[in-house]
Amino acid sequence: MLNQYDDVLSVEDICEILYIGRNTAYKMLNEGKIVAVRCGKSWRISKQALISYLNCGHLYSQFTTQGSDPGKNRLPYNHLVNSPHLV
Repeated sequence: MLNQYDDVLSVEDICEILYIGRNTAYKMLNEGKIVAVRCGKSWRISKQALISYLNCGHLYSQFTTQGSDPGKNRLPYNHLVNSPHLV
C-alpha cells in the first residue's frame, strides 16, 4: 500500500493514507501524535514515522469509542496495520 509513496510524505499523503481530513491531520501533527518536521509553513513526515505511528496502536485508541464493545469496533484502515508492506 505505501510502496507508491515517496519516503517523505506530505500532509495530503497522510490524509489519503489514513482516510482523514486536513484539519485532523494538522491537529495530529501539531499535537506530536505523528513525528514530523516543519519546513516553513509545510510539514514533512517520514514514511517510517507514519509506519511507527500505525504499528504503535494509536489508531485503535483514537478511532474506537469509549464504553462500547471492543469486538464491534472496526478500524477503517486495519488493512494498513496488518499489511506486510509496513514491516
